[in-house]
Amino acid sequence: MTIEPEALYSMFDTLFLPNEKEVQTPKKETKPTSKCRVLMLFEKEYDAEESEFLNKILSASQIKPEEVETKFEITPELLPDYFENASAYLLGWGINYPEIESYKFTKKGTTNVLIIDSLNTLKNNQSLKGKLWNCLKEEFVK
Repeated sequence: MTIEPEALYSMFDTLFLPNEKEVQTPKKETKPTSKCRVLMLFEKEYDAEESEFLNKILSASQIKPEEVETKFEITPELLPDYFENASAYLLGWGINYPEIESYKFTKKGTTNVLIIDSLNTLKNNQSLKGKLWNCLKEEFVK
């Protein structure tokens, strides 16, 4: 079966025919990396009130803003991509990841991973705040 050139051209706005001498190499998939000490991954972006709450948590934990990298819209399926090449610490906020126990640092590859409830859930729950504080002070407060 052959397709008339006019029909083929009408199917596409722009048609690129590969040059036979050019060899296309498949793109190498790269893992996400971070050069900061703490990588914070969020399921969704936080609002101003949650941002203020997060700043209080970081300040109390002696984590400096320049040591932190933040990424949003992270799903449980994407989370393992950050384990090997991430920072020394990865904090997953509001990401449901049952393979790792919440509120307990777990070593994954070269990264210490902590899965935590969302900021919205934490700010109104004293028990969860206490669990988070115990985890963070062990690792960060000197």
